[in-house]
Formats: sequence, structure tokens, C-alpha cells
Amino acid sequence: MTEPPQGSRNHTSRRLYALVCSGAFFAIATEALISLLLPLLVLRNELSLIQLGIVVAIGSVGPILFALPSGAFCDHFGDRRMMFLSALGVFFSSLAYTLFDDFILLCGVAMIGGLFRSISWVATQSYALRFISADRRQKFMGHFSFVAGMGMLISPLGAGYLAENVGLVSGFQFMACWGGMLMLVAWRLPEVERPLRPDRPMTAVILSSYRNALPLLARPVMLVIMAFTLLRLAAAAINASFYPVHLDNIGISATIIGQLFALMHVGTSVGTLIAAPLARRLSGPLILSASLLVSTAGVAVVPLFNALWPIALCTFLYGLGQGISLPQILAAIGRHADPAERGLVLGMRSMCNRVGYLFVPVILGAVAESAGLQFAFLSTGAGIILLVLVSTVALLKIDR
Repeated sequence: MTEPPQGSRNHTSRRLYALVCSGAFFAIATEALISLLLPLLVLRNELSLIQLGIVVAIGSVGPILFALPSGAFCDHFGDRRMMFLSALGVFFSSLAYTLFDDFILLCGVAMIGGLFRSISWVATQSYALRFISADRRQKFMGHFSFVAGMGMLISPLGAGYLAENVGLVSGFQFMACWGGMLMLVAWRLPEVERPLRPDRPMTAVILSSYRNALPLLARPVMLVIMAFTLLRLAAAAINASFYPVHLDNIGISATIIGQLFALMHVGTSVGTLIAAPLARRLSGPLILSASLLVSTAGVAVVPLFNALWPIALCTFLYGLGQGISLPQILAAIGRHADPAERGLVLGMRSMCNRVGYLFVPVILGAVAESAGLQFAFLSTGAGIILLVLVSTVALLKIDR
């Protein structure tokens, strides 16, 4: 067979590079959309603050239970197949949110939807790490994270506008479309090599995923990386639950809330772009620590303000810290995990992410119900900051 000309191969490589990045554009954006839309849906259904916290938190139960198997499924069945099936689940679960106003049924939809969104993001990251060579990984993951940030920037603008001008149902329909686009991306991607035997039964894959995760957590550096990723998403859980509640309470419209979410992801995109230059000049532990401190403080102080511009500044700083930290965590996973176990490690990362999402909204809801939203934000933020400092000290000792 005659090889294609060099220019044709380069064009194909660039097109595939862009297609892999577009998976990030659609996969993670659904988390931004649910963070905007679900609190507004709960408020429309006139549920209490504690119930709001529970509905947001319950979306993390499925991902926590199946985060490790989902990563193992990527290793076993293939990232592309898992991307496609989970995106199909995102499509249907997004439409299901608006079918129920009962608290219990809404919790059920939230649990299923959270599971599919989590698997879609794990599979997309796993495909990207397997697709790119080690010598290009740092640069590529910066681009990958930047495109993910752009998806999270653009999608809330559309959803916020639709929620205010057409209706909240249209916002969830918009989210379903993003799941559909990830299905299309997965359909167009080529298969990548899988290291595990395809003939193993599914139960064996699930059980081995938990058994194989324990030795990973026995590595001190991996344990600290997981602590950082948990704390990163603990700060995000504040934003994904009660941040829109404060904005709604002070009379900010759904369109403006969507624009603030977009601004947040402008900060995230900027952060992903400057992460690599910072990594070449500064210590990795210090970058992680500083970015998480900025991110947590940015969201924790939002209820101190009722004016739009200070809230916008805090929102941008929150996104900036989130954006700087993500490529550092993904690159650290690439350095410290073997290729055959990266799907499992990413699944474990997803599980740690969701642990923060599980507890923080419930704590916030309970504290806000008894002591007010401002105290809930500040006290939860202070606890996360303290744990970030402890984790930084531990990582500095490991790297010594």
C-alpha cells in the first residue's frame, strides 16, 4: 500500500488532534451546565436549601461507587466505546431532569445523570492520555484543558439565555445536545490500543478495579495527588450548588448568571494557558497550592458582595485557580501512572472529585439553613484552605 504524502499525514494528524480536543469541549461542559441549571430547577420546584444540597450531592453517589470501574472499563473495553455509551446516557438523563418535580424522583435522575457525566469525562481524558506521546503530553494537556475551558465558557451563555427567555426546560434540552455532540466525536475517533484482554467478564473487571486501586493509594505521591484533586473539586462544589442561589437571591437574572459562569471559565481557560509556563519556572507543589488557595478564596467570599463587579472579579479568580491546577494534576498522573493503569487512576481521580461534591453541598445546605448563606460559604472555604495547606506540606516532604 502506498503511503500518503507527508502533507496529507500532517493534515490528518492535526485533524485528529483537534477532534480529540473537541471531546473535552463537549464532555466537561455538561458539568458546567448542570451546575447552572440544577440549583435553578430546585428553586423553581420550591425545595428547601437542605434538599438542594442533597440533590446536588446525590449526583456524586453513582460516580463515587463506579468511578474506579469506569476507569477500568476504559482500560478494558476501550475509551472510544465508553465515550459513546456514556454520552448517550448524558443525552437521555439531561432530558429526564425536567420530567419530575418530586424530590425523590429528582434525586434518582441526579444520581443517574451524575454517573454518565462522570464516565464521559473519564473516558475522554483517558483517550487523550493514551492518544498523545509522552514527549508531547505537557503541551497537549494544556491545549486539551484550554478547549475544555472554552466549552465550559460557551455553554452557560447559551443555557442561561435559553433558561430566561425560552424556559428552564430548554436549558436542559441544550445540555442534552452537548451529550449528543460527544457521541458524534466518539463515533469519529479511531480506536486506540487497549492493554487488557477483551474476554474478561465484567464482574472481574469491576472487582479488580477496586483491588488494583489499593496499591496505587499506597504510593505517597499518588495519595497526595488524590488529596489535591479532592480539594480542588470541594471548592468547585461550593460553586456548583449555592453560588447560583446567592445570585438568584440578590436578583441577578438567569442570563447574567450564565454570563458569570462563562466569565468563570474565561478564568479557567486563562489558567490552563499559563499553567505550563508557570510549571517551567516554579515548584509544582507551590503552583498547586497557590492555585487552589486562590480558587477557594474566590468562591468563598462571594456572599460578602451584592454588587455585580466584585462578584465578577471573585468569579474570575476562582476560575483562574481551577484552570491552573487541572493541567498540573493531569500531567502528574501521566508521570506517576503506567500507561496500562491510567484509566484506573483517572477513575480514582474522578472518585476523589466526587467525594468533595458529595459532602460539601450537604454541609453548606445544613449550615446555610441554620446560620445563613454567608457563614456557610466562609466556614466551608476556611476548612478547605486549611486542608490545602496540610496537603502542600505533605507534598513538599515527599518531593524533598
